[in-house]
Amino acid sequence: MQTPRRTLASVFSVVLAAASLVAVAPAAAATPLGTNLVKNPGAQSGSLGSATSWDTDLAFSSRKYGDPGMPSKAHGNSFGGGTRLFSTGPYDENFDGCGSATQFINITGRGGAIDNGNLKVTLKARLGTLSTQSSAQVTLQFRDSNNHQVGNQVKVGPVSTNKTLVSRSASRRIPDGARTFRVQILGNPSDQTCDAVIDLVNVQVTSY
Repeated sequence: MQTPRRTLASVFSVVLAAASLVAVAPAAAATPLGTNLVKNPGAQSGSLGSATSWDTDLAFSSRKYGDPGMPSKAHGNSFGGGTRLFSTGPYDENFDGCGSATQFINITGRGGAIDNGNLKVTLKARLGTLSTQSSAQVTLQFRDSNNHQVGNQVKVGPVSTNKTLVSRSASRRIPDGARTFRVQILGNPSDQTCDAVIDLVNVQVTSY
């Protein structure tokens, strides 16, 4: 009779040991404050021509400073733009528009502060065009947990230049219920021309 008892005790010990090894899943880390939340904000990641971490359409791509028709290397260096920038590409006749890129940023561990009106978001970017026949802009929409838009969007631009990029920024209190940012890079056509260029997209959450 002792053998079965020892066997049961051994089994029980094994079960307890296995249970002790079960790790409790850690809570998701809170979204950091005062940090750029955009992935690949300046087109430096991935292969040339791609826009890693962004969902793109039409002819949106990454280009190099100093390429024919693009802003110069010296201009990019003047504000720390690196070797590449984003380009919306030429006008697409079939879709009657310019290329664009979208990125979703989930906000975690900050719901209470958002709903109490204690946080704001700041959107910054370098914007420009290769001629004055089109314009560039970046928008940020607020989405709730059901992916419904809440509140008014934040927008920088539209901006028209001539092979230069200028800095623009805008801030807004994050509206109640917002849990995701939808960031979109856009080019606005004029006379069927698209030649917007964008760099250093920056989204930061800070105290309001």
